[in-house]
Amino acid sequence: MNKLAALCFGIEEIYNNESNTEEQEMLSFLRKVLNYNVKLFFISQNKENKIETNDIVRNNEDIIYCSSPNTFLDSDLDKQLKKNSISHIILLGKMYPMVMEATSYNAYFHGYQVIALEDMMISETKEDIQDFFHGSIYTLD
Repeated sequence: MNKLAALCFGIEEIYNNESNTEEQEMLSFLRKVLNYNVKLFFISQNKENKIETNDIVRNNEDIIYCSSPNTFLDSDLDKQLKKNSISHIILLGKMYPMVMEATSYNAYFHGYQVIALEDMMISETKEDIQDFFHGSIYTLD
């Protein structure tokens, strides 16, 4: 059986900009995801920026802190995914092009199926998202 996890990048920024329409839609989507059998992990590049537990971030084990663009490199993400028997990963949240690309490639090379939801990514520019979705990642299939 395939188990699914969503990696949400930049949840702290999404909360800080909650008045923006994109951020409101993202938070609404995350609340809906919790009603399904999808494990949510929240990826943060800043250990100083502690994320509080709330109605979406339900426990600290679901927060993955890392300082590298490759989320697998200096965190326990792979260990947490294996612990939860995850086979498929959905990428969503705040778009950091280098982080998304490095994480998606490394997830693939760790044996995970990677799904990226274009409509559930937030970026300063639409070009970042378009570049990611029209880049070489799709040649991996």
